[in-house]
Amino acid sequence: MKSTLLYNTFIVLIACTMFACKTAPEIEGFDAKQWKDDPMGCKNQRAKLFPMLEKNKDKFIKVESGQILKLLGRPDRNELYKRTQRYYVYFVGAGSQCEGVKGNYGKILRIRFDALQRVSEVITN
Repeated sequence: MKSTLLYNTFIVLIACTMFACKTAPEIEGFDAKQWKDDPMGCKNQRAKLFPMLEKNKDKFIKVESGQILKLLGRPDRNELYKRTQRYYVYFVGAGSQCEGVKGNYGKILRIRFDALQRVSEVITN
């Protein structure tokens, strides 16, 4: 009887874990390799792909940080905030970041994560 209860509990936990995870969004026509091959957005390859991301930004909500890393690669900047929140920052277009100077950055994609490391907001500017 105990083993049956443990087995059932284990199955329920596995099922909950599987359904709680949200995979990376499918964005038709988006070339992840091309995005990743343009660190800091200095080659302006990201600028060509950005409209697709902007149009589908609602698909990112509740996606885990690991899935974002698979889709977009390592962020250009990682910003930490209060209450274990953080932002992944991706530079989209060429700007002063390409010369290593602060100030007049190009277009930026900022992805905010909650304490559970799920996307809570996507900011484009």
